[in-house]
Amino acid sequence: MSFPAIIFAIALLVCLLSRGPAIFFLFFASWSFGAFAAVPPELVGGVSLTPAWFCAGAMALKVAGEEGFGETFATLIDPRRLGLLSLCAVYGVISAMFFPRLFAGVIDIIPMRLTLNHAPQPLSPTSANFTQAFYLVITVAVVAAFHMACRRPERRRAILNALLFGGAVAVVTGLVDYVAGLTGAATLLAPFRTASYALMTNAEAFAGSGRRVVGLMTEASAFAALAIGFVAPLVLLRDAYRSAVTRNVLLPAVCLLLILLVWLSKSSTGMVGVAVLGLVMLAHMARSLWLRRAEAAPGLVLLYLAPLLVVAFLVLFPSLAEQAIHTVDVMVLQKSASESYVERTMWNRVTLDAFRQSWGLGAGLGSARASSWPVAVLGNIGVFGAATMALFIARILVARPPPGDLLFDRQMIGAKYAILPGLIMGALAGTSVAFGLPVAWLMGMIGGMSAAAAAPAPARNRSVRSRLVGLTVSPPGQLLRSGPRPDGLEP
Repeated sequence: MSFPAIIFAIALLVCLLSRGPAIFFLFFASWSFGAFAAVPPELVGGVSLTPAWFCAGAMALKVAGEEGFGETFATLIDPRRLGLLSLCAVYGVISAMFFPRLFAGVIDIIPMRLTLNHAPQPLSPTSANFTQAFYLVITVAVVAAFHMACRRPERRRAILNALLFGGAVAVVTGLVDYVAGLTGAATLLAPFRTASYALMTNAEAFAGSGRRVVGLMTEASAFAALAIGFVAPLVLLRDAYRSAVTRNVLLPAVCLLLILLVWLSKSSTGMVGVAVLGLVMLAHMARSLWLRRAEAAPGLVLLYLAPLLVVAFLVLFPSLAEQAIHTVDVMVLQKSASESYVERTMWNRVTLDAFRQSWGLGAGLGSARASSWPVAVLGNIGVFGAATMALFIARILVARPPPGDLLFDRQMIGAKYAILPGLIMGALAGTSVAFGLPVAWLMGMIGGMSAAAAAPAPARNRSVRSRLVGLTVSPPGQLLRSGPRPDGLEP
């Protein structure tokens, strides 16, 4: 094992044995190491198992042990909680075991592990069926872990602090990659790029554009998706942070640096993600204004005005504006004329053909590669898998806080809005059935908060006014005293 792999193994063991929230910090930090194989691929049949999946499994196991394995099982099978998603995963695992053999040689697919010519091939069982089943099962485990952990406000606070830490790690890896590329020291990052994937770490966006930022991910689009996966929840859950310094200084700085790195990645998917995030932020702000809860803190104002500040900067510096327009034109507006777009469109067409040729059953989890997450779901796990997953997501998006609890409502709504950029980016470039860890943890958080809201608690029967000022109603004959809110937020 390499030295970074040994360090990671020690850190994972320490976090597992610790009694605090350290495992959540390691979980979010591990997202930034998508090109690093925690176990040498040659030892596991050429499969690249990155740190994020090890941390996800370890975190799920630790949370299940703390909350009780019986409660975990009940959460997984309850149709009001994760039952639909678990049913989707069970069907996916069964399809991975049997469908590639059932439809072998009858259906053409684009395999998950691409060949040199990227041409359609007859369906046959591969190791990808097992690895993709593993990823889907771990994704469900992550949803379950956060579902149980986020029922308690102190756990939610720790998780959000861990999220900010993970965003800071993503900033550091992006800046290190950018500086290493400029100084010719990119080879120093080789120990962190050991995955067996086709790495695109030295790609140029186009002539004269400069090197694209990829961080320690496999390619620029993966780093852009990583950055958006941090920025969206950080911005939309900002008011859940208790420290004014964190809310108004640290969090805005991390988010603005991540958006800058997305621009330097020159990823069309990332640019679309930033645009979607901007629209989501505007919708969230409009809802807050409608409810007369608009924020005026400098950090939040800066985040919402960031696009206008960028436009003003480009107006003052026309040469940069020309380069920006050229970038958008080549990476977004002319995308349909690129070889990549034509190839990825072909993936979707072949995968949809596989869906039809399998009579709607799907070719089997891990069988077919697509360039759109909904297409990958249909092509791999068919109508039943797509229906159960869609119903679960719909249930998450319509989950409601307790009536009249504006503070709890604000946090749940922010988490729902934060899911949207990840889902939309997946619809544009997702290659597999699992919807990814950045979406999974948010779904678990929403589900956990919904379960906490449904549980009877005397604190939730207080008036809206007492919640807004953070007062606790004492028994008769005693004075009112100041106390913490049930959702862990400060006034």
